[in-house]
Amino acid sequence: GGVGKTTLVDKVYRSMEKKFECAGQIPISQTYNKAELVGRVNELLFRNGRYLIVLDDDVWDLTAFNDINGALVDYNNGSRIIITTRSAEVASVADDGRQLKLEGLESTEARALFCDRAFRKNEERRCPQELEDLVQDFLSRCGGVPLA
Repeated sequence: GGVGKTTLVDKVYRSMEKKFECAGQIPISQTYNKAELVGRVNELLFRNGRYLIVLDDDVWDLTAFNDINGALVDYNNGSRIIITTRSAEVASVADDGRQLKLEGLESTEARALFCDRAFRKNEERRCPQELEDLVQDFLSRCGGVPLA
């Protein structure tokens, strides 16, 4: 986690929601309540028309997706569902051409981002020399996601 899936999806949602008759973001936890989840989807669908639904907080398994998908009606009208997941199994239900895999930053980019945020009070936003080893150790543990 922490690679920016939710941030990216939120920006896409905000830029697209006005183009759909009904739109909603539905967070899904690992321990979701099926009846409540399907109820929230149905609330959106009762409005009719094209829908944009974002299933966020990292859909953990195919069961959660299938529970929701069973409540959806495909009117073949351009409606869309956006899912965030770490699960290859969940991602496999999407068309191959419609999957976007986010990855961590390269080490130089991760370092630049971390130093920019961590050392804001430093005018140059550079890592102080005495912290070089500590920063390098920290970044090597982050796997390209220094702000997670």
